[in-house]
Amino acid sequence: MHEDKKELFRKLYKSVIQNYRPYSHQRDCWLNLMGNENVILAVGTGGGKTESVLLPSIAKGCRTIILYPTKALLEDQKLRIERVLENLSQGIGYNQLYLTVDTGDEQDRTLYRADIILTTIDKFLYRVFGYGSARWGYIYPTRIVFNPIKPTILIFDEAHVYESVALTHFLFLIEKLTYEKRTHTAILSATLPKNMLEILTCTNFFPSPDNKPLFKIILEKQDEIKRGVCTYAGHLNWEDVSLRAINSYRKGKRTVIVVNRVYPDEKSRKPSIKTIFEELRNSLNHKETRNLVLYHGHQFPSQRQKQLSNLLRCQSEPFILITTSAFEVGVDISSDTMLTEICMPDSFIQRIGRCARREKEEGQIYTFGESNWFFHKEEKEVSSSLLDLLLQIKGQEIGDIKNEINELNTKNIGKLKNYRNSIVYASDLSLYQYIYDFVPEGLDTWRKGILATRDWLPSIHIQWGDNETNRLRLSANHFIPTKFIEDWWIEYRDEAHLSLQGKVLKSNDPKELGLKPGKNKITLNAREYSLVTKSSTGVGSDFGLIERITVVPKRSWGGLGIQKCETTYKVPERNGVKAISIVWYKPEEENE
Repeated sequence: MHEDKKELFRKLYKSVIQNYRPYSHQRDCWLNLMGNENVILAVGTGGGKTESVLLPSIAKGCRTIILYPTKALLEDQKLRIERVLENLSQGIGYNQLYLTVDTGDEQDRTLYRADIILTTIDKFLYRVFGYGSARWGYIYPTRIVFNPIKPTILIFDEAHVYESVALTHFLFLIEKLTYEKRTHTAILSATLPKNMLEILTCTNFFPSPDNKPLFKIILEKQDEIKRGVCTYAGHLNWEDVSLRAINSYRKGKRTVIVVNRVYPDEKSRKPSIKTIFEELRNSLNHKETRNLVLYHGHQFPSQRQKQLSNLLRCQSEPFILITTSAFEVGVDISSDTMLTEICMPDSFIQRIGRCARREKEEGQIYTFGESNWFFHKEEKEVSSSLLDLLLQIKGQEIGDIKNEINELNTKNIGKLKNYRNSIVYASDLSLYQYIYDFVPEGLDTWRKGILATRDWLPSIHIQWGDNETNRLRLSANHFIPTKFIEDWWIEYRDEAHLSLQGKVLKSNDPKELGLKPGKNKITLNAREYSLVTKSSTGVGSDFGLIERITVVPKRSWGGLGIQKCETTYKVPERNGVKAISIVWYKPEEENE
């Protein structure tokens, strides 16, 4: 390492890490990223992956865009990155760095002028394709790809989480931005499957003029990161989970319960996080419930922040955390006892990474539930194989079979190779060519706002209280019952008046909205309008939305791979409107 770069490396790490001792993979990341190499950092929990890529990005003066698979992970990592920036400012005078967040809950007001942007893959696609204000939309593609003064580095965190539509988007972005536009890229994951590594480093899949792989793989050095020891303690029945957790908690243990579902399954009525939460709250006394923490993706933003603060507050005390997969990727805690519903192998590895996380700690892992809750046959088989493997080592360290668990990760490499044939990819490509290659055929698609999200569904906003930022965004096929809706309105932007461009307007009057009601119903184009419902008694102080109805979308039109869908919501009557229909587009099926 050149002496000047070595000194800068030392200064940065000494500022952000107490008892300065960077790992080998952090040095490797620094060298490769400073040398403009793309990297895949495959390092387990507690290895400082964020610092490994963030610090060289800062040192290079790049515009750093970090993409997260979930908002929960983003919220947790935001606090961590804010601490890094604060330490840099106090330590060596980095006081000009600006951080912004761009999600459905928060909107970036810097138009990607910030130094560090935290976002999700769906929202990032929205920016890549120039959606948003007609006046400012093209600023985002310009700053992401074409700015020579402040070039971009893309960082995909927890990349193993991407599946289905999100996985197609991920590979599309790698091909179009990393490969074709040569955007500097880093991919982070503790459990990236081997077949994914093969794809990302395959010159046949991502052809290179010099036959050089697109990414340099960086692994952690064996035994360099000191972690605790986790023992597999056995498989429990559902009815034993709460009792086991309470016994652990009352013995002074930090206890985590990870459940796969927030709400009970409507068909099988299998238990859920809501079921266990109510059992524990009814079984613990008032003093004990102080350290009973609930954390999941269907809480309002303020509730998640409150619960996360409670969890961080009681780190040195016994606690019970009840959570879902929102906890898997990123929440930096360590537990003594973990009870996890049986899941896929990559999720299992992530979950147990939050048990006995630190050196000299000892933890116990219990599984519970059944593997047949999965929808797909392959998932049922793989999760069942995981349970069989664990039962063979009951009473032994899980670390002894981590390699075997990783081998169960079966994202089919054939499907990865065929993702270009999917209608998701076709939609992405059409939008990309219109924005970046000026191919006019994509204009109609862009104007319709056809953008594939993970569920191909628009979102509705549920606002709790008078604080507009305290909103829960749910897919349009979920909504709270009418009795929980205190009020509703529609938000839109009036692009016809230059003085109002960029300003969100609100109304529940069809005349103001320019909509024609029919039979006490109005119909919204999901691209042009957002439905907001203000909740009343339907929110629990801890749980979030205490009831939710699932609606099967009405398929009203089909044609050439895209179908038009409509879902109707009953709302309290305002201005003669008793129901609102939202219309959107989705693919008829995936072509695999």
